[in-house]
Amino acid sequence: MKVTVNGEPVPETRGNALVRVEGVPGGHALCDAEAARLRGLLAAERERFRRAQAEVKRLRALVARRERARGAEKLLTPAEAAGMLHVHQSTLKRWADAGKVTPAWTAGKHRRYREAEVREMLRAREDRRAPDA
Repeated sequence: MKVTVNGEPVPETRGNALVRVEGVPGGHALCDAEAARLRGLLAAERERFRRAQAEVKRLRALVARRERARGAEKLLTPAEAAGMLHVHQSTLKRWADAGKVTPAWTAGKHRRYREAEVREMLRAREDRRAPDA
């Protein structure tokens, strides 16, 4: 088989160069040393990916355990909580800033409100509105 680099004939053991091989579909082949290096890199990347998958699995299990330990309280988005309380989201945000309701924060820094706390606020508001008998 005739091997060339930039059209010049070279021995088949050219080191770490990409060589053009006449008669090979695609016309390119890697020298043994370069192919071995790339196989090593691929194996290392596969191992990194496997470890990353294991870490993701471990973290998901940790989150699930923590949720079970907390009683898996339901968190509401600002829109859901505001809808339950019949107020605008900005009102709910002002209440949170004033300390009337305590938001939970997601990993992405978004507010969430505990359903139990929102229901308690709703009950308190209804109790204040109810006429004394």
